[in-house]
Amino acid sequence: MGNREIKSVMVVDDNDTDLLIARIVIEKSGYSGQIVIKNSGKSALDAIESAISGGESIPNIIFLDINMPVINGYLFLQEFEKIAEEKRQNTKIVM
Repeated sequence: MGNREIKSVMVVDDNDTDLLIARIVIEKSGYSGQIVIKNSGKSALDAIESAISGGESIPNIIFLDINMPVINGYLFLQEFEKIAEEKRQNTKIVM
């Protein structure tokens, strides 16, 4: 990503306390873009698919929990890789 502006950050975690802490840390870091909070891998994938079908860009950074029920971090990555390269090329995932 280099010098590109970070327009959107997504945090995916099934723990509400971790989500709250992540939001606070991101906000206190001075980041002023959009923060998207999702409490499951499925809801995160649904939001990404919805953004793509609506012609919107997907988050530039995704903070992803590994251990979640139903769709864990690894399964999320497998599904994310199915998205066209040109749609996901500006997204970095941090696990």
